[in-house]
Amino acid sequence: MKLTRKALPVLSVLYKLSSHFGKLYCYPSQDKICELLQTFCSLPISRRQLNYDLLAICNHGLLRRVRRHKKTKHRGMEFHSTLYEISNLGYNLLVRSGVLSWGMLKGIQKRIQAALSPKKKPCAIKRKQPDMLNLASVLQTITGNIDTS
Repeated sequence: MKLTRKALPVLSVLYKLSSHFGKLYCYPSQDKICELLQTFCSLPISRRQLNYDLLAICNHGLLRRVRRHKKTKHRGMEFHSTLYEISNLGYNLLVRSGVLSWGMLKGIQKRIQAALSPKKKPCAIKRKQPDMLNLASVLQTITGNIDTS
């Protein structure tokens, strides 16, 4: 499937949504994406054309879509909006088209690297063992330090 001329505005709208909230992903509804394309890019697009463009963008490796749903007892399957993550190829395309600058791309790549790096496990702090090993020795030190006179 070929990329159409409407694919780049769709990718830029998804980038603007994710960067607005400071995340590497976003999960707008398809109606919201169509509305944003209409208002900011003055590009009227139907949901059907949007789905074709999203499929083409995903097939070229510019975007990753994660369909979110869960199974509930009472209603069966409960569907949520799709999660969108722009790949490195997608960010490079946005830089080449002028939506992003190279400095912004470097910041995004640092955030991606930080999100993918394994978290450090907290290590146990080694403390010196106190001389007071039981309650009796603690009470002796407390009563020994207090003068009763």
